[in-house]
Amino acid sequence: MLEAGAVGFNLEDGCSDKSLSPIELQQAKIQALMELKKETGLDFVINARTCVYWNQLFDEDTRLKVALERGFAYEKAGADCFFVPGPVPQAAIQRLTESLSIPVNIILNPASGSISDLQELGVKRLSLGSGPVRTIYQQVIELAQETATHDFHRIQQASFTYDDANRYFR
Repeated sequence: MLEAGAVGFNLEDGCSDKSLSPIELQQAKIQALMELKKETGLDFVINARTCVYWNQLFDEDTRLKVALERGFAYEKAGADCFFVPGPVPQAAIQRLTESLSIPVNIILNPASGSISDLQELGVKRLSLGSGPVRTIYQQVIELAQETATHDFHRIQQASFTYDDANRYFR
């Protein structure tokens, strides 16, 4: 993947049963990637992700405690960034950014606040995740529902032409 141009790895600690994999296993994965960096001389990003908020594990105080514990462990192992997706409250975001020395990344969601709020909280990377495609799905479903009731107003008012579409595929 690196030879093909990949610039980083996103290591998730979430398991299919919504539990978290052991910290030691995640640290070992990060350390293996650190060795790969040394062996290859390639400078890629190791983005260590915790799914504690994504999977909404524990109560809020415990979530933050677990996120901090994992952030410190992943940082110590050599991670370049710490990714905490999910509905992370702004107070928790601030605590994470103030506590860790590596950049904290989050995923944009209703709990995250505005871009300027996130900048003030110290967030260095923002992921849109599946937000754009979910927005499109919602619009397609709404359009289908309108069409089922013979409401073609939005289709008739659309100004996006075939030429517009083709410009994106040249």
